Amino acid sequence: MFDGTNQRIELDITIINFNSKQKLKGSLYKINNSAFIFDNNDSRIIIEDSFVTTVNKVSKQVIKDKTHIDEISIFSLISGRFKNFNISIENLKSDEVNLIFKHNSKDITGIFFFKNSLNFPDSIIINSGNTNKIVLDILNVNKIKKIPHLEFKNYEFINLYE
Repeated sequence: MFDGTNQRIELDITIINFNSKQKLKGSLYKINNSAFIFDNNDSRIIIEDSFVTTVNKVSKQVIKDKTHIDEISIFSLISGRFKNFNISIENLKSDEVNLIFKHNSKDITGIFFFKNSLNFPDSIIINSGNTNKIVLDILNVNKIKKIPHLEFKNYEFINLYE
């Protein structure tokens, strides 16, 4: 979805789950189509191929687990992996395009809103059922200069995939 590699995507994220709403701000580093890092003040999520590492900076815990290659996530959708999705394109104006997606068997739908550039969307909405929604507002996309270093001194490590 985002052309190229080594991109830093600054995001405002709103997560709606039933009646609760959570807002996050952070940076998503796209290393390539199978390696991502999401980083904010409280946590870091590292996706590398079939592994996911979640770092809780507040509780000083690192949890490593495996994911399934066909698992649907924000990261897989941003990579343009739309296996088992129906895709339609809506041309609203000459500079506005919506990419609408719906999973064939799961209750997952969403829209990529392109307004200023066809290289990356301005926002993404992902719905899971009637009660769960994630809204990603893309604030800026640029080349990665440096990923902030994270020191794991005094962190507890939990390995769930063994």
